[in-house]
Amino acid sequence: MRNEEVARVFQRIAGLLELKGDEGGFRVRSYRRAARSIADSITPVEQLAREGRLKEISGVGDAIARKITELVTTRKLDYYDRLTAQFPPGLVALLDVPGIGPKTARLAVEALGITTLDELTEAAQDGRLAALPRVSDKAAADVLRFLTSTRREETHDSPEQTPALRVE
Repeated sequence: MRNEEVARVFQRIAGLLELKGDEGGFRVRSYRRAARSIADSITPVEQLAREGRLKEISGVGDAIARKITELVTTRKLDYYDRLTAQFPPGLVALLDVPGIGPKTARLAVEALGITTLDELTEAAQDGRLAALPRVSDKAAADVLRFLTSTRREETHDSPEQTPALRVE
């Protein structure tokens, strides 16, 4: 797995923990810091895991190192799967969209019934997204621009995704 893929999983975990109301936000900050450090690392995390050097990455302690090892060796993370199971379908996919933070993602799911990226695209097009609290017309336009550019790229890329990163 590429560093960016591993970092994305840890960013998602941080977002989901934030939605759960992680007391004080310590774990949220820890996962976000680890995600940034993983993404910025020049050395592939798969190599670091093989060599037992994951804790050399800033923000990676024993617990996160174990999770990285599980993820890069099995391409799956049980903790992530258990965490995502606690939320409505579609919410996790929304967390990957720039401009859609955890609170806005939850609001989009609960208020608009959005469960897919296609439904988010429709909501951005017809103005329902911009009507949500804390979402400006510009933010909705940025979301729409991202989603349409992502769709164009997907038609040129392989549809294969790792199980931990699959968008359903």
